[in-house]
Amino acid sequence: TDDGRVWRSVDKGAIWTNISAGLPVRSITRVVADRFDAQVVYVTLSGFGQDEAVAHIYRSNNRGTTWQSIGGNLPDVPANDIVVDGLDPNTLYLGTDLGVFITRNLGATWWGLGAGMPLQTIFNLEYHASSRQLFAFTHGRSIYKLDLGALPVSAPGPRVTPQLALSAPSPNPARGPVRFTLDLDRESTVDVVVHGLDGGRVRTLARDRWRSGRHDLVWDGADDRGRRVAAGVYFVRAVAGGARRTQRIVLTR
Repeated sequence: TDDGRVWRSVDKGAIWTNISAGLPVRSITRVVADRFDAQVVYVTLSGFGQDEAVAHIYRSNNRGTTWQSIGGNLPDVPANDIVVDGLDPNTLYLGTDLGVFITRNLGATWWGLGAGMPLQTIFNLEYHASSRQLFAFTHGRSIYKLDLGALPVSAPGPRVTPQLALSAPSPNPARGPVRFTLDLDRESTVDVVVHGLDGGRVRTLARDRWRSGRHDLVWDGADDRGRRVAAGVYFVRAVAGGARRTQRIVLTR
């Protein structure tokens, strides 16, 4: 339900039991049963509008009696749908407000999935078992299809991925310039872009090769043409090698 509660019925709805203990009070976006184990269930939550760094996906291995966060390194954005891989119960696909993420170790680590997909809200995921294809339904940017058989069998190795940190925007909400700091543990090619809610590119803040260390960034609230953008929610995404970090910005007037 929207008030963060999950209910379970074992008699076709005649009696319902609240199984929300241990879950944060946030809107429930999806409840999914594991296709391999009847005791396992997953819940995704939306914290849109709540600036709290908490996970948005939980797993229960006892039908909701207890819950465990499996948010790992996910960004603090709403999670909208989850799919369990048809061949591997440790592999999960998650639709969020920042695209699709995948884990191969039940949420210990996640990474972005789908080259060529715009930074976009994913409301629904559908898994087609016979063709091993995953379909992602977006908010206003059509439907995307991914052949899961073409994916690598393991996550990218951490030794080739730079360590990247992007600070929370300050101030936030903001009426004027918004400041960030970006930290790199090694020299890397860096791409920092502000996106709108529709996933479109609003402003490129950086696209260059940077040395390791701390770097200051400022967004003045304008687009690439120098025009002031409308009030609303925006996302700044920093990419360096295989690392990616995202923060949410609220502009007011």
